[in-house]
Amino acid sequence: MMRYSTAVVALTSFVGAKANGTRVSRVAKSSKSGSAGSMDAGSWWGPAPAPATWGPAPTWAAPAPATWAAPATWAAPAAPAEPADAGCRAIWLPGVSATTFDASVCSLSGYWTKKFALKGPLNADNTITVGDEGYDSLTNIVAMYDLSDAGYTKPSPDLTSEDGQEGFFNDLGSIGAMNPIGINAVNFCQCVAVAVNACEPQIAYAATPTADSLNFVTAPIAAVAAPLNDEYTSVDQHINEALEIDGAATFGVVDNDTERDAILAIFKSLPDELDKCAPLALGVAV
Repeated sequence: MMRYSTAVVALTSFVGAKANGTRVSRVAKSSKSGSAGSMDAGSWWGPAPAPATWGPAPTWAAPAPATWAAPATWAAPAAPAEPADAGCRAIWLPGVSATTFDASVCSLSGYWTKKFALKGPLNADNTITVGDEGYDSLTNIVAMYDLSDAGYTKPSPDLTSEDGQEGFFNDLGSIGAMNPIGINAVNFCQCVAVAVNACEPQIAYAATPTADSLNFVTAPIAAVAAPLNDEYTSVDQHINEALEIDGAATFGVVDNDTERDAILAIFKSLPDELDKCAPLALGVAV
């Protein structure tokens, strides 16, 4: 019985020791396990982050198809606008380009701009004598024309008036750098004045125009005052004043650019009617 009890005690001690060892081992293991558990559970540094939450899946939509549009309708480029003086040029100056004779010369401002430019700077050695060929309208813009003599093809100082009033009409008809064409260029300018610029002629023309002729009808039974005669006479007076703007008694001579510029400024300031109707500034003496 003793032996049994001792064996039991020994076994119990062994088992107890083993159990104790196991317990210690378990404590150690539990301690280790506890550390690991603490790291997993985050008990010693805070709660573990929540797992990422996925939002709703994006809704996929097919891209909208491109809108198709019909290609632009092709149109032929517009034809260049026809010059306003094309009809008059076809009648009186067929085959003559605007480079040779331009309609701007038909106006007082255009004529004198080009005329003065061709003359160049004015001085004692390069002067203009008023009344010389091509410079008549510096004296009188209106021309007086005598239809009683069928031989005349332009205003004549012999019979038209006592001061030989040839006017702008004669300036236009003078053949040279300004007009290399002749009388048909004058007809062209008169056509432009009527058909393009709505000027009113006072002189009747032949029913059937003829080239190289002025185409005036036979002599009227009474004198005819030029259209805008009073207005042009007033302009003449201001041109006469400009001729002596330098204070020198040189009336009838333009000998400096100051006078020239004043004259040109007057012509450029004229209203369209006075400027562009000058080719028709014709009076008739009988």
